[in-house]
Amino acid sequence: MFIAQAMALPSSFTDLFMILPYVLTLLLLIFFSKSNRAPRALGEIYDKGKR
Repeated sequence: MFIAQAMALPSSFTDLFMILPYVLTLLLLIFFSKSNRAPRALGEIYDKGKR
């Protein structure tokens, strides 16, 4: 926010600077979620006797 004010940008650019951390977080989550897999036991009924 202070960067946009120091550069004397219009308010629309200030808004873009303010949402930048959220957009960056979403992009990183999308990028790193590609390597995730579901648990192996997903969908299996829990059987106490199996342990």
